[in-house]
Amino acid sequence: MFSSCHAAQAGEMVWNVWHDAQKGIYDIHSTGAVPKEFDGIAAVQKEQQDAHGGSKGEVDYLIDAPIDLAAAITGYRYDRWRYAWGEPHFTIIEKLG
Repeated sequence: MFSSCHAAQAGEMVWNVWHDAQKGIYDIHSTGAVPKEFDGIAAVQKEQQDAHGGSKGEVDYLIDAPIDLAAAITGYRYDRWRYAWGEPHFTIIEKLG
């Protein structure tokens, strides 16, 4: 499994965080000026992985590190459909012409 999140500004990558379980259950990397929330999120995910069998465990907790970081800075998580403020509604964006 693979997960990632990143930020760009004016077309340039500002930071990037990714996890690639095919390379190893603890494979987590970052580049750039990663938000301060990342260290705490990654530490919690690593502790959970350790507590549930480490690299021999049947669950990949670090897959959520980039996802939790994105949620921490945006307030949105792709797999949630209900929040304290209500439910998100999406608009389809289509190319004109």
